[in-house]
Amino acid sequence: MIVSSFAEKDEKDNLYIAAAVIDQTGELLGVLRKSLLWGRENEIFTMGEIKYPIIETKHAKIGVLICYEMEFPEPSRLLALEGAELIVCPSVWSVAASRRWDIQLPARALDNSIFIMGINTVGNNTCGKSKLVSPMGDILVEASDSREEVLLRAVDIHSIYWARDENRYLEDYRCKLTPGGQSIPIPLI
Repeated sequence: MIVSSFAEKDEKDNLYIAAAVIDQTGELLGVLRKSLLWGRENEIFTMGEIKYPIIETKHAKIGVLICYEMEFPEPSRLLALEGAELIVCPSVWSVAASRRWDIQLPARALDNSIFIMGINTVGNNTCGKSKLVSPMGDILVEASDSREEVLLRAVDIHSIYWARDENRYLEDYRCKLTPGGQSIPIPLI
């Protein structure tokens, strides 16, 4: 599976930050547009529709968050509640954001008992450190902060269910998230 981010132009000349998901046969499984733009990105790019679909692959149910979308807990929670087993996050996080990258990826994985694959660029003031995080928040493999690398790691995707039995965050969550990411409390009866 390949997840690659790119700039996409639609028929009205709107420019989006997007990510394509391609399976092992080369079939395009989906294209997702970034819905949470960072800083001045909105001066160049158009915000995508706020939706976080699950893409079924041969090996796992995946969700995609693009860069800044990982900084908010709600999108990853929506994906986990919809059945995602892995979230892939292509990114361009800066050196200044390195500490947040190191904290937020494991936090999102642990909070949702889900695998997180954070893919980040190196060079040009970016922090690198692409990583695969387990559903328990452990870093399984991490790349350098200064050179391009290929990371390989086999995982048992079903270990998310053990993690969800161990930490019942999704089951005990007392709010409902709307498709737009709004959190609505569920009254205790």
